[in-house]
Amino acid sequence: ANLLPGLCPGSKLADAVAQYGKPDVSYSTLDESREHCFFNNWVDGGEVTFRVTGPGGDKAGVYPQPEGEYNRTEQFKPGAVIESVQVTPLMGC
Repeated sequence: ANLLPGLCPGSKLADAVAQYGKPDVSYSTLDESREHCFFNNWVDGGEVTFRVTGPGGDKAGVYPQPEGEYNRTEQFKPGAVIESVQVTPLMGC
């Protein structure tokens, strides 16, 4: 079975949003500003983290200003893509 049907590195973030609902896009300057995306509607046996990037390698998210140490948004830029996928199973799986 395909855990993430239709989604893989290179897929558009908008396609993931269409499947799983509102995204939680965030980054921290303490984590090398790596940008991640989670979905609250993900319920299939674990936590899935998408590493995302925006057009031209820019940030995928549209963040409130001024940006701080930890930044979070539900808005993302057109053309944002999934860079990688990490699946963490729930305990006991």
